[in-house]
Amino acid sequence: MVFKTGFIGAGNMAEAIASAMLEKKITQNNFLSVNDISEERKKYFNEKYKVNLCLSNHEVIEKSDIIILAVKPQVMGEVLKDAFEKTDFSSKKIIISIAAGITTEFIENCIYSFTDEKGAKNFPVIRVMPNTPSLAGMGMSAVCKGKNAGTKDVETAETIMNSMGKSIIVEENMMNSVTAVSGSGPAYFFYFIETLVNAGIKLGFSREDAFELVFQTAKGSIALMEKTCESPDILRQKVTSKGGTTEAALNKFMAENFEKIVEKALFAAHDRGVELSGK
Repeated sequence: MVFKTGFIGAGNMAEAIASAMLEKKITQNNFLSVNDISEERKKYFNEKYKVNLCLSNHEVIEKSDIIILAVKPQVMGEVLKDAFEKTDFSSKKIIISIAAGITTEFIENCIYSFTDEKGAKNFPVIRVMPNTPSLAGMGMSAVCKGKNAGTKDVETAETIMNSMGKSIIVEENMMNSVTAVSGSGPAYFFYFIETLVNAGIKLGFSREDAFELVFQTAKGSIALMEKTCESPDILRQKVTSKGGTTEAALNKFMAENFEKIVEKALFAAHDRGVELSGK
């Protein structure tokens, strides 16, 4: 199936989705419609992907069967009002939001105010939380459905998100937890790599050599876990010889309560997500 897809917002994540959909052939260039407040981003999209450029968000909706909301959370309400005020709700369209912290209920309340119950059922809302590795085709996304979204609507959203990685289906009350674990997760790994590199420099390596050692070790560790399908605790034990160097390092992590630090960090991210979403 080829999806007629419209993007309201043309930032990096919108580009990641559009590019992946084209690569996996679940859409075509002439089936992609884009609008953005930045004329520069619209021009870039057109030059790189040969998409349909729209003069308004309302035009994006008219030309698409799937509308991806890829705008900043703080302007979502204003954008929805502008885009949907004059919309024809008589034919089926799926609304997919990738805006962090914006609930399906918020989006539904905005757009359903312009139609009746029958029209609302034609515009199911789905919320998605992707992460930045999606830009490299290795993303992890979580998908949750609004009150009018059915199984096929969710499957459509999954197909789109799986084009740039993997996805899972969750209840919406888990979305702040998703944000804490996978949405913000890449930053944790980047920070750990950064700290390992800095420690390597203090041990006498150049920055270039320290980075090469750490980066290849990180890649190799993930590859080993994928190849063996063994759990991280089992693989950790296989590296850790009794009385050896690895055990000395891990004992220090445990003495400094590393696991508790990570737990507290994820709960801090979760709680901030709750604050931002107003829940």
